[in-house]
Amino acid sequence: MQTRTVQTGTYDERDEQPVAFEEAVSMWALAARDVLLETAGEYHGVVGYPDLGERVQVASGVRTTKPVFQWVDEVLLRVAAESAARDEPLLSSLCVRADGSMGPGYARAVTASSGRRPSDPDQHAADERLRCYQAFGAELPPGGGVAARPTSALRRASLRPPAATTTRAARPATASRPAARVPRAPADPSAPPAAPKRPSRATTKTVVEPPPPAVCPTCFTQLPATGICDNCA
Repeated sequence: MQTRTVQTGTYDERDEQPVAFEEAVSMWALAARDVLLETAGEYHGVVGYPDLGERVQVASGVRTTKPVFQWVDEVLLRVAAESAARDEPLLSSLCVRADGSMGPGYARAVTASSGRRPSDPDQHAADERLRCYQAFGAELPPGGGVAARPTSALRRASLRPPAATTTRAARPATASRPAARVPRAPADPSAPPAAPKRPSRATTKTVVEPPPPAVCPTCFTQLPATGICDNCA
């Protein structure tokens, strides 16, 4: 049985056998092309690095314990080479970072496939994305669409934080107007005088004061309950 040199943590999840890293990258690149072709079918569609990394592992059945950023650039390099060989727009331009910008591997992929390094990788990728939408069946607006950078508010929902609840701006406070006075009808001199208003029972309260204490008429001290002065008895 031939023993292969494998990359630690890269394996076929179907039988849990190790897979050589070079072989894994080739399988991931094939799967990545399919994912990016699907993404190109939607105008202004892009996919994030973690999402692409997970989808190619699911599609190929080959997984790795290594972080996606340690190997996804190599996968996109092969996707770009395949696009160049087919004389197609670069599908790798559809894979962006969380902030909508291009990773450092994009410029290397462009240089390897075209021999020219882009002076502005983000703008170069925006132009390539528009070409992808036009070439791979996206529904375009009148005029053929525009080359837009995801950093100019064209990020996919999966790359944006959850949308905050929209609140309306508070209206400026306005000075309260005094209530309009309704003119009273003139009094009818033939009508009997109105009865005086009686006070409400709810607001009338009777206070009962206790009687003054009894005192001795001789020494003027307060008498006990017996009514007999202790001092004069």
